[in-house]
Amino acid sequence: MAGQYRIDFQLLSANGSSLVYYIPAPFDCKVLGMQAACSVDPGDAETIVLSENSQTIGTLTFGSTIAAGATGTYAADATYGTKTVNAGDVLCLTFSDCTVAATFSGYIDVDPYCR
Repeated sequence: MAGQYRIDFQLLSANGSSLVYYIPAPFDCKVLGMQAACSVDPGDAETIVLSENSQTIGTLTFGSTIAAGATGTYAADATYGTKTVNAGDVLCLTFSDCTVAATFSGYIDVDPYCR
């Protein structure tokens, strides 16, 4: 993890609604990935989409019929998955419609050297 930093988050999804959370970038960086664990099964193939300026950077997908503590699978966007985010720009985490309220604890891996 040389030269990498993590932006930690602990967020709550709602039952039956899509939620958006905003995290300002603390410095210029390139997103390398994202990971989160959920407190309960949030539903079938629920997702957390990471974006900036309406451009999807990547998507974290959770499987169907999972247990508490399960982690998602991250896939970078083919077009914007390697974009540089400037200090002060706002990263958006959009949760799909979960079937139950769940807590997601995780992090966004970033490279402050934009490599």
